[in-house]
This record gives sequence, structure tokens and C-alpha cells, in this order.
Amino acid sequence: MSAGPDDDPTLTALRRTECCGCGERINRNGPINLLQLDKAAPWTFPVWTNVLAADAGRRAVAVMCDGCRAAATPAKTAIELRPDGAVVHHPVSELEDLPEITEADLRA
Repeated sequence: MSAGPDDDPTLTALRRTECCGCGERINRNGPINLLQLDKAAPWTFPVWTNVLAADAGRRAVAVMCDGCRAAATPAKTAIELRPDGAVVHHPVSELEDLPEITEADLRA
């Protein structure tokens, strides 16, 4: 039997952390809502970028509960997942702003 998504320690950690919008514990199975932020992520994982944009940089992500996602609640924190499995929440207000990636950036 091979390991499936329910056995993935990363998904398990994200499913047990707090929503970056309201602070309530996610505590669920199934899909995880990750929000891409235009903030610099000084940590290694998880981050997002755009390979088509030359200077996209490593950008932070937030995990959101279904209610906050549906209500378009802004993220108050961004998440870092450390090698030991700890999820660290960083205040978004303390992260460096990065410019939004535009279509013009993708054509450069």
C-alpha cells in the first residue's frame, strides 16, 4: 500500500493549524485552501513564485478556512512549515510587500 495524500505529514500539519484569517483551527480532512500573498517569504517552505516572471521572488502563502475563503477575508498571518513539522504563523504586516505580478511581467 502506498502513501496517499492523507498520509502526507505536510497536509496533516496544515489541516491542524489555525486559519490565517480568523485564527480558528482548520481541523479538517479534504482540500486545503492556500492563499497566495504578494509578500516576501524569508523562509523556505511553503512559498509560491511564477516561473514566467523574471523577478517574482519567493512569496508567502496563507492557509484559510472555508468561511474566510468564501468571505474573501484578508490574511492576517502567513505560514512557514519547518522541517520538524511545526507550523509558524508570521504576521503579514511584518512581511515585505512585493509588487503584484502583472501580464506585462509575464511577457518580459
